[in-house]
Amino acid sequence: MKERRITGSEVIIDSIVALAQSASLAQHESKMSISLDFALTELVRGEMRLMAQDNSQFGRSDDFLRAAFRRVTTKVETALDAKDIRLDLHEYEKQLIEKLRFPAKEIQTLGEKLAQSRRSQKLGAKEELAVDGVHHFIVHELGLREAIHGLLVEPTAQVTEINVAALREQKTWRVEGEWFPYEVVADDFVFVIDDDGSIFVSTVNLPGEIVLDIRRLIGQLAKILYK
Repeated sequence: MKERRITGSEVIIDSIVALAQSASLAQHESKMSISLDFALTELVRGEMRLMAQDNSQFGRSDDFLRAAFRRVTTKVETALDAKDIRLDLHEYEKQLIEKLRFPAKEIQTLGEKLAQSRRSQKLGAKEELAVDGVHHFIVHELGLREAIHGLLVEPTAQVTEINVAALREQKTWRVEGEWFPYEVVADDFVFVIDDDGSIFVSTVNLPGEIVLDIRRLIGQLAKILYK
């Protein structure tokens, strides 16, 4: 049995949908407005971080911020449409732009510095792989190139469910825990699986050849978990 993958943004979007279902704008306009403003602010802030990590280029920080807002409203409107709910999210755009203008400049600057570090190969690598040609995941090397302290695997948006039960069926691995975060013990290494579908393993103070073995193992885990 597969389990739904839950990301931080999905939790917030689900709360917006639940709020819209349980209250009418006419009766609770003030409460709805404050709650939506807070939720949209957090979603846009998170979207900007993702865009900065991906080195998305949008020129001026205001353009960067507005692009993040458009991405967020598209996701939220899709979730609302699925429940046949109509809300005008764009009425929050002006106040949200003012509120996040300074954070947008900071996040964009940090994104540029991150991209520069990647180009100079100071940071660990990031590689996108495929499970079956459709379901993709990204392997992050955490830390500096010469001192990797962990590996983190994240599924891309196409992966909406994760299959922990399939991992339990592997005879040579041991899955511990009844709910997230799960721990998978494979070849004496401990891999942690969280409810957003991410897999983490520490590689602190391990030699390079061992890290290569762990990288192979975490790839095998991901292919079973995301298929």
